[in-house]
Amino acid sequence: MTTKDSVARGGAAVGLARMVGMMLSFGLFLVLARHSAAEAGIFRTVVTYIIIAEFVGMLGLQRWLSTELATAAAQRWPLFLATSAFSLGASGALTVILLIVASSGVYEVALSHALYIGALGVLPSGVFACVQAALIGIGQNRALGRLNLIENALRCSVALGLVLIGESVASLIWVFVVVRWGVTLYGFLAVRGTLNGRTWVLHRDLIGEAARQAPRFAMIIIAFMLFRNAGMLLLPAISGASETAVFAVAYQLFDLMLLVPSVLALTSNNLFASRADSSATALRRAATQLLAVTAVALFPFAALAAVFAGNLLMFLYGSRYTGAQGALIELMLTAALMMTDQVLSQVMVASRNYQGDLISISSGASAAVVLTLLGTWWMGATGAALALLLSTFLTIAIRLRLLRRLFTVRLLLLSIWRPSLAALLTYALCALALRSSLLAEVAHSRFTWLACLPPMFALSALLTYVLGGASQSRRLRMKQFLFHTR
Repeated sequence: MTTKDSVARGGAAVGLARMVGMMLSFGLFLVLARHSAAEAGIFRTVVTYIIIAEFVGMLGLQRWLSTELATAAAQRWPLFLATSAFSLGASGALTVILLIVASSGVYEVALSHALYIGALGVLPSGVFACVQAALIGIGQNRALGRLNLIENALRCSVALGLVLIGESVASLIWVFVVVRWGVTLYGFLAVRGTLNGRTWVLHRDLIGEAARQAPRFAMIIIAFMLFRNAGMLLLPAISGASETAVFAVAYQLFDLMLLVPSVLALTSNNLFASRADSSATALRRAATQLLAVTAVALFPFAALAAVFAGNLLMFLYGSRYTGAQGALIELMLTAALMMTDQVLSQVMVASRNYQGDLISISSGASAAVVLTLLGTWWMGATGAALALLLSTFLTIAIRLRLLRRLFTVRLLLLSIWRPSLAALLTYALCALALRSSLLAEVAHSRFTWLACLPPMFALSALLTYVLGGASQSRRLRMKQFLFHTR
């Protein structure tokens, strides 16, 4: 049996891969946004559909497969093979749906043509999700990191080169599709070798089990994708490509902000599953440790990104996208809330409370769609960001209600109140300082504000330390979580 990676080792590998990928994606989008707001909106919308295909193409069975593979050694390859075959069928149906959407006339002509190309990447995306779920389930997060690095580096570097020589947005989408096919085939064969797959015989009972599990998980993942992407999906139809681009530049930074909590949640999946099998107390301990680690890592960045929202947008995109400042501030607060939601979702899945996960995310998705429609009509991109913020808060409230016997509000607050208060004080003190006559010029600068970041990060670290958020005992618990020590 292969050795499992710790959260720290696996997280470092996946984090590095995703950081490189996100930096390349961010650079690609930055260049594209400066070239054409309309093409940036088209590109981000099609990529959103490809991301949705990666999740929905497997009908949400990622977490189920990861959890099953974490505890069932004998049936790993047959289970992975059966789930992959099942995902191929689901992805084929999803391809047809996307082609119908592209031809429906809901979107502008240029976006519809781009969606036709994006539809070609749906079929491999379901299998690629199976590959990633398998690697997570058996604790091979470093292998997952290498796979993500290959895809991200290859597709973004080639696409960036095409933008620089003046190619159309359609050529970029072709690159994403072709690379997805290649990486999926490579990853599938790599998992086959890791799981010692010796036969291609499909077990009908395992396919049947995947089919029985799929409806519930499909509803969960569809709700999750609506919850996360309501703004990107509805804005093009309601407000057009230009307003979509305004939301997209803020959402791109939101995605970047969630990198660390997403990676930690992903690479701790195996640990949570084993702790849940051990006892409820062990699961609660893992959840509080993950909350503490991610809060300390995320909250200072979110606070300072909100303080310097206008400067950050000016620095990265120029004056064209300063209208995204309100949306960016709202999304930074949403990132802090979504970190909490990810951990609570992890607790539900590890304890196999799939029904609770479905209720929570479905409620959040319904709220996100309704609020996005209202908010977009009322305030455009800012309204879409506010809709995501409010629906995230609602989802957390429902999760806590359903988890009240396993994970209480008090336990949540004890885990995050120190870094939360430190971040709030950092935001308040820095915002107040920028209002002073001494720093008045910095508040509207494109480059000078960067000099303020080191002392302000130092202030955040000092406040966290003074409030006890980085005490010796807390550092020890974080180390135990990250390195699987007792």
